[in-house]
Amino acid sequence: MCWSASRARRLELTNGPGLPTAQVLDLSRHARPLDVPLLGSDPAGPCWRVRRLRLLSQVPVALEEIWFDASASPKLQPEELGDSMYLFYQQRFQVWIARVEDQIAVGPAPAWAAPPSGLQPGAIAGYIERTSWTAGNQVAEFSKTWFDPAVCRYTSRMSQ
Repeated sequence: MCWSASRARRLELTNGPGLPTAQVLDLSRHARPLDVPLLGSDPAGPCWRVRRLRLLSQVPVALEEIWFDASASPKLQPEELGDSMYLFYQQRFQVWIARVEDQIAVGPAPAWAAPPSGLQPGAIAGYIERTSWTAGNQVAEFSKTWFDPAVCRYTSRMSQ
């Protein structure tokens, strides 16, 4: 099953949808932090951490920190990621996301927040933690998103 997170959940500009794009700010390998769930088949293995600026129709709206298992890809370049991480997982690793859970709150923007994100380090922002699973019930990705509620909103729709 191919599942598109953008169909069910997305950030939208306060005046309506926008074309989503992303700019990679940092891509690096790390040991899995304690606040990140087990990823992949090797809980002691390294993870990729991606920090991105999300834009809607070229308007900066959010900062993302995305974690995924690094065991299948010891080397990775920022330009390989593209705008859609789920499409990247499908094409690079043959991993399809089957379900997600979002937890939404408010919280301080990360210490690495900087222009042009519209968020200042420590300033209160909208906050989303997402866990994404494969059809085999394995956690494929964990992400944190800080968004600027002055320019965008979290939108969830469901239809048949």
